[in-house]
Amino acid sequence: MIALMIADDHPLMRQGIAQVLRAEPGIRVLAEVASGIEVLEHPQLAQVDVLLLDLSMPRLDGIGVLRVLADRSRAPRVLLLTAHSDERIAEAIEAGASGCIMKDAPPEELAEAVRVTARGGSVLSPAAADALVRAARTAALPTVLTQRERAVLRLVAQGQANSEIGRRLGISATTVKTHLQNAFAKLGARDRAHAVTIARDRELL
Repeated sequence: MIALMIADDHPLMRQGIAQVLRAEPGIRVLAEVASGIEVLEHPQLAQVDVLLLDLSMPRLDGIGVLRVLADRSRAPRVLLLTAHSDERIAEAIEAGASGCIMKDAPPEELAEAVRVTARGGSVLSPAAADALVRAARTAALPTVLTQRERAVLRLVAQGQANSEIGRRLGISATTVKTHLQNAFAKLGARDRAHAVTIARDRELL
């Protein structure tokens, strides 16, 4: 029997997941909590096999929980539960999560993910896998732009001319042009539109 803890700060989501998984053979919902602190302070945590952990929670988020659990000798395997596929998934996997599933996954997929995690396997929903690929690509590329260069490019992306960019940032149009030229050189861009495209592809904006 898999002893499961569900950690999610949204009561309806948490209760709905618990109801679904209580109907699954071989899974026992041992506890439901609403924050990261409640996870770590729960008296039955040592008995939990799988922790179904929301990434976004008050009083210590999912990544914070993972970092604390990494220092404990007895910790459950962690299956992330999230509504958004973003760079935090990669950070959470690096912090020790076994896998990730989206909140809108079908009940049978969620139950199977819990079983696979309990057996020591790893589960990644397609959206979570895409987030990991994006994070890996971004990590492989140097973050070469300065904060000012990024700010200038963001305004270029909004269609602002150099004079307007200078006014909004409190610098001269000549200085704006210098920042753009530096950004072009670093990104290997031909012009303003090309620079914005490259920066967006590298998730620098």
